[in-house]
Amino acid sequence: MTYFIGNHNIKYAGPVNLIAFVKMIHDWFVEQEWISSPEGSAFPEIYYSHAKSQPSGQEIWIWWRFHWAPQGNRFYRYLIRLSFHSFRMKEQEMVINNRKEKMYNGDHQVIITAILETDWTNQWKNHPLLKHFYHVFHTRIQYQDFEKRKAELHHISQHLQTDIKTFFDTHHFMHHGRPFHPKLGVREEHPVGP
Repeated sequence: MTYFIGNHNIKYAGPVNLIAFVKMIHDWFVEQEWISSPEGSAFPEIYYSHAKSQPSGQEIWIWWRFHWAPQGNRFYRYLIRLSFHSFRMKEQEMVINNRKEKMYNGDHQVIITAILETDWTNQWKNHPLLKHFYHVFHTRIQYQDFEKRKAELHHISQHLQTDIKTFFDTHHFMHHGRPFHPKLGVREEHPVGP
């Protein structure tokens, strides 16, 4: 069974470095150990569309579908569906910190959907005896663990939302200190010496 945990919708209008954004998403899931290898082959991009022929600008759709079984759990699995949409997008070169940066100016939207999946290996559903006790086991015996897993997945999705909002340099409610990835994908110039 799948349980909807939360949905976050992040909107940003302005210039952004899309290559740095994709790298930030990839690095975030590698850091959180949702992706086993840092190479791009394990990155679950299931859909990519880039339309360049529109008169109002370019449009990009990207869908990523991540799943992770915490501590190798065979009963619970976390799913995060990340959908990225940019539209009315125009490619620009901007000078920032005396460096020319390739930016994409337009409207950007990221939708994060968190889902908790139970019995994802179908061990209970396909077992001749256990399938009759699944509902009792899930709603009564494992209820506290189920609530703990829901809260953990909700926290993970909020953490991802905060990091994306920090990247887009928009308002957010959680503070995690200085971000690892630069805002809008643009490297910051730090003065050297006093």
